[in-house]
Amino acid sequence: MQLSLKNNKREKKSRFDNSPLGKTKSRLNAKIATKPIDKKDLNEIASRIRSQNNYNLLKGILFFIIIAAIISSFVIFLIRTFNTH
Repeated sequence: MQLSLKNNKREKKSRFDNSPLGKTKSRLNAKIATKPIDKKDLNEIASRIRSQNNYNLLKGILFFIIIAAIISSFVIFLIRTFNTH
């Protein structure tokens, strides 16, 4: 009986502790998530998303150009090989 009381007290103390180390990660994340976002942070997040989208677009265009170059070089090779004057 005494042991279970000690465990309950310890659990309650750690659950309701005000120090950041005593809080659980989810409670800390909830506190961070409820912090109001100012315009500077919002602009920074938006610029990161835009740069990520630009990067993905450039990657797609580069991939398409490489595939087109490989196909065109293969076609040129076939034309030169089977071209009989």
